[in-house]
Amino acid sequence: MVYDSVYEANNYLRSGVESESGTSSQTSTNSQRSIKGTSRQRLAQQFNTGHVLVGGNPTKVTWYMCKEGSPTGNVTAHIRTSAGVEREQSTTLVDSSSLGLIGGGLVAKEFTFTGNTILATGDMITAEFTGGSNGNEVQLSTDNTGAVTNSVFRQYTPTTWSDISGEALKFIVNYTTSYPDVRKQHFWEWFSGDTLNNRWTTGTGNGSPTYAMDNSADGGFKISLGATGNYRGQIHFNGINQYSPTSSVTIGVYKFGGTLDDDEIDVGLSNSLDIPLSLGDCALGGSREQSSFMYLTNSTGGTQTNTASTVASDINYHSHKVECTTSNVQYSVDGVSAATNTTTRPTLKMQPYIGVRNNHPTTTSVNIRYFEAYNT
Repeated sequence: MVYDSVYEANNYLRSGVESESGTSSQTSTNSQRSIKGTSRQRLAQQFNTGHVLVGGNPTKVTWYMCKEGSPTGNVTAHIRTSAGVEREQSTTLVDSSSLGLIGGGLVAKEFTFTGNTILATGDMITAEFTGGSNGNEVQLSTDNTGAVTNSVFRQYTPTTWSDISGEALKFIVNYTTSYPDVRKQHFWEWFSGDTLNNRWTTGTGNGSPTYAMDNSADGGFKISLGATGNYRGQIHFNGINQYSPTSSVTIGVYKFGGTLDDDEIDVGLSNSLDIPLSLGDCALGGSREQSSFMYLTNSTGGTQTNTASTVASDINYHSHKVECTTSNVQYSVDGVSAATNTTTRPTLKMQPYIGVRNNHPTTTSVNIRYFEAYNT
């Protein structure tokens, strides 16, 4: 299909993506392991390259459990990185005191997730319990006749993760997998005409930012801030997050109109509607406070990393490209690689974002005349 206008393409983009549902399970059992606050607090199944769950969005995990003695407190399920950093906690809790006693069989208990977290290589789905004591424990069903292919059984006792070889939890994971059609996800904007296209939402910002088409040759759209510190302004898609954290590209042609080492510009993808962007997930190019170089900024779940490029900041137009992959976030300026970061990569879907902030009492602006975003 060929689009005659950006508006038509954007309407098609908003129609969503195709997805399918599935389950992954290990249902053999001949043993069990306990979790309790005084020693082992977490059991986990880690999923590695080649496992069907990698790249999927878990919506529910089922563990098989019972109790020993009289434990108190809730059992929870979590999605964690390979280092144990929490990415999501289940919306479902199970009261340990309500479980059946050991000897009466281990019963399936379901824990629900939002379905918004894309499982990355090495991520774990865990069962966790910090209550109880010796003799007052939660037991989980396991199988010790062999490991699950492309998966590792792990334990946390209680400050260190370690592998348990030749064994696996009994589990069922329900998940969805999205298959974005590039045509549905390809967006571009020339920022021409008299007004900003209504697909964009202007942020409430701080300090009454000015949003207007710039009445100059190739001026594009301009966000301007007054001469008071910590003013900010931004435009975005108002929470319509359609771009992948692991397979997407943004290209922006823009220029900075502030004090180079005092203020900042952020252009790319984000699921946050405001600065500070470390509140959410993002992958952005631009400039940063107290630096004379252009920067790559990316974050996940509130943890942000700023990576200085080798390109000096200036007040001229440049073409900035930010690409999210399964292993890193890449930033290039005018077609030349400028920075790469492998940590705090975004994990949630994001939206186009263009923002500016003055960190000191100086006037600041950004002019953008082209923006493009697509899933690869």
